[in-house]
Amino acid sequence: MRIVNNLSRAINLPPSNYRDRNVEAYYQPYPPQQKKQPSESVKQKTGFWGRFTSLVDIARMNRFLVLGDQGSHNENQMRVAQAIWQRYLNPEDTFGFALILGDNVYENGESELFNDAIYRPYEPLWKAGVQFCPVLGNHDVRQHDGSIQLNYWHALQEQFTRKILNIKSPQQNASTTPRYYTFMSPNEKVQFFALDTTVFLPGLDGTYKNNHVWARQLAKEQIQWLKKELARSKAEYKVVYGHYPLCASGMHASLEQKEMEQLSNELGRVFIDYGVDLYLTGHEHHYEKVRPFPFQQPGFVQIISGGGGKKERIFYPDKPPYPGIREAVISDFNFLVFDTNQDELTYKVISGDNAVLLADKVPRKHQSGQQIAIA
Repeated sequence: MRIVNNLSRAINLPPSNYRDRNVEAYYQPYPPQQKKQPSESVKQKTGFWGRFTSLVDIARMNRFLVLGDQGSHNENQMRVAQAIWQRYLNPEDTFGFALILGDNVYENGESELFNDAIYRPYEPLWKAGVQFCPVLGNHDVRQHDGSIQLNYWHALQEQFTRKILNIKSPQQNASTTPRYYTFMSPNEKVQFFALDTTVFLPGLDGTYKNNHVWARQLAKEQIQWLKKELARSKAEYKVVYGHYPLCASGMHASLEQKEMEQLSNELGRVFIDYGVDLYLTGHEHHYEKVRPFPFQQPGFVQIISGGGGKKERIFYPDKPPYPGIREAVISDFNFLVFDTNQDELTYKVISGDNAVLLADKVPRKHQSGQQIAIA
C-alpha cells in the first residue's frame, strides 16, 4: 500500500473511495458491493474456482475485452466506455479481464490526463475488479518513454483489481507494469503474450528521440523472450498483442508502409514459425481482420481493433497496401469481446452504440500440448 500511496501523490491517483458524479451519469447501476458466497457444491465442483460466486462467474473470468486507441478523454471515449459497461452487465458477454492495445492517453501521454483517459471512463469496471492488461502505443511513449504511465496502471491494479491472472515477465517488479509479459487465461486454454511494439520502430511519430539504442535493444530482448515463451507453450491458442499492426488498410498504412514492412519482417516470421494463432493490434482506428503474409499455410490471423474512442478514419477498401487476405473491415467505433469457454475461440465486434456488428471465430492452427524447438 505504501507504493500505491506514493504514486497517488506523484501522479494524482484517485483515492479508493473516489466516485465521479459525471461518470455516474453514464453508468447505472454500479456493481454490487457485496457478493453472495458460493455454495459448497459449487466449491467442490470447481476447485480453484470455488472462490468465485457461481458458474456464471467462472464463465465470466474466461471472457475478455479487447480495446485499442481509446484514450481520447472525450465524449467518444465515454460513449464507447458506456457500451462496454452495458456489455459487461450482459451475462452472455460479461468478462473478467481486458487487453488494452495502446494509445491510452492522447495526444502525448500526459500524466495529468491519466485519470481522465484511463480511470474515469472505466471506473465501474475498475470497481468491479476487472483486470486490465495494457501495452503502450506511440502516443503513450512521447513523455518519459511511457514509464510513468506504466507505474499508474500498476497503482490502479493494486488498488482495484481482483487478480485472476498470473503475469510473468523478465521485467517484473513490485512498482510497475512490465512492458512485455505473458499469462494464461484462467481455464489455461489461451496463452497471451503482450509486446511493446513501439520500441521496434524508434523515431516513428517522434518516439524515443534520445533513446534509439535502448529501444532497439529492448526490441531484440523481446524477440528472444517471445521465441522462448512461444516454444514452450502448451496452450490450445497462442495470442500475441501489441499496438502496431503488421499490415493494415488505414491511414497509417498509407503513410508508414515501410515501417510496417520492417515490423512484419521481424515479427511475422516468428509468429508463423512458433505457432501463433492470433495477433491483436490497434493503431488504425477501425476493425479489420486479415490473414497476412504468404509465408506458408496455415498462417495466423491479425485483428485490428482501434476504435475505442479516437476519431474514426478512412480506410482503403480497394487497394490494401500489403500481401494477404482481408476478411472484414468496419469503420465504426468498436471493441471486441472474446469467449474462451467454447471449443473454439469466438468473439463479437461491438459498436460504440452497443450493437453487435459481427460474430466470428479464430481457427486453431496447432495441436494443444505441442512444444516447438527454438530456432
